[in-house]
Amino acid sequence: MFFGPSIVKLLSSDNSLFVLCLSVGNVHNLGSVRSNELIEALKCLGVTRDCIIQIDHRSLKDGLNESWDSTIVKQIVTKTIEEKRIETVITFDEYGITKHSNHVAAYNAVRELSEQNNCVQFLALNSVPLFRKFLSFLDIPFAFVSHYLTNTSSEYFFILSFIEYKHLLNALYKHRSQMVWFRILYSIFSRYMFINTLLTIKVEKLSRKSS
Repeated sequence: MFFGPSIVKLLSSDNSLFVLCLSVGNVHNLGSVRSNELIEALKCLGVTRDCIIQIDHRSLKDGLNESWDSTIVKQIVTKTIEEKRIETVITFDEYGITKHSNHVAAYNAVRELSEQNNCVQFLALNSVPLFRKFLSFLDIPFAFVSHYLTNTSSEYFFILSFIEYKHLLNALYKHRSQMVWFRILYSIFSRYMFINTLLTIKVEKLSRKSS
């Protein structure tokens, strides 16, 4: 839902793209339904079935109050990187867009992994202030200003055209079981339906005193 612009733009550039979903979303006992809806939504965007990886692990339950084990997440991500020969990993940032505990846990695990793996590029989807989240395409000027003020090669910037937005909207509505009123509003007003800013996850190396 949040990474739509990245998926659309990366696929349009003929990149090989895999989607790793760490939970089937069974919080309301709709795991199988939501799993199939995700597959249909991604296929609508052009992601083939063999490039969609869904994890159903008893320690990775969907829910705001669920705590994920970073070791398990790192093991799953590492296995996927090795099996699929992944060169770039994209995940949430430390705020998880909505501060959802599962999103934040995914970031924390990937950040730890980035400190151990120098062969893969790790990127995080930038969370913006609340007032910008629901500006839809009107956030584009703010995003441009922010992008050029940072002036860094470690930032990637994707903006959808209205035709691409309609394509993403069609995919979003494949999630029929989740299309309650606030997600319909999201589909209209969220800047993440138009814009993605990806930032390189910076590795923080601790200095060690020589003994």
